[in-house]
Amino acid sequence: MTKAKILVTGLNGFLGTRFKELYCDKFHITGFEHKGKKSITERKYTFDLIKSSTADIILHLAAKTHIDRCEKDRIFGKKSQSWRINVAGTKNIADACAENQKLLIYISTECVFDGKKSWYQETDEPHPINWYGETKLQGEKEINRSGAKFLILRSTLAFGHPVIHPFDLFHFFLNKIKNNDKIMAVDNQLLSLTFVDDLVNALTVLIQNKAQGIYHYAGGKRISPYKFALLIGKFLNKPVKITPVSLKDFFGPSASLRLTNAALSSAKIKKEFDLSPSNIHQALKKLLIKA
Repeated sequence: MTKAKILVTGLNGFLGTRFKELYCDKFHITGFEHKGKKSITERKYTFDLIKSSTADIILHLAAKTHIDRCEKDRIFGKKSQSWRINVAGTKNIADACAENQKLLIYISTECVFDGKKSWYQETDEPHPINWYGETKLQGEKEINRSGAKFLILRSTLAFGHPVIHPFDLFHFFLNKIKNNDKIMAVDNQLLSLTFVDDLVNALTVLIQNKAQGIYHYAGGKRISPYKFALLIGKFLNKPVKITPVSLKDFFGPSASLRLTNAALSSAKIKKEFDLSPSNIHQALKKLLIKA
């Protein structure tokens, strides 16, 4: 069976490195080459690179993602770095995919929603409350407008990367607990935390089935960061010095940028491809065996 050829933006990031590590035997995976300051924000460079690539699929993972850093960009609007990367860069890729008849796969986020309800489905109307979510939503719209064949996969905060984890909530709590440090953790926010290995597996299944359209895939349990930390401590059989705090107490003024209910429903992907996320206990067992 011929392996699909995939050109990946953001291959060296959190999701890209794990995707390549686990599934390099299933696909021919190459990274989007950056030359100096040339990147996806340079339209001609992007068009030339995608046109010359033998890849059948462009997997677009590159993005500016940190909520607070993106929010600082808001005053610069379309001239901001987050807009140039998340919107203009995505438009460049989408237009190039349309022109060269390549499938575009775009990883999006629960932040396209406002967090006022829970278990968002693909048919729910987006309404972002932060600039990061707004730029990712506008990136989705550029893809829709481009005429390219596309797959948009939205997910929620991933955890469990064995190596790259500067923003990995699991490793943050794990290291604090192992060091017997005091921890403050948010108790009034619910997240459908997604095990990174589950996410790259779902991505692989969608690719192999040549899926198109919009799909959600995220953890099947809503859990607060506070209870997540307690659960890690329980698996380690260690006492946890942890204080529950509110979003407002933890984040201050930027608490309003956080979704209080950040949970996506995986019902569609389960129905069509029989894909369900790992039980969070199973994921933690797998991770803590190696920890």
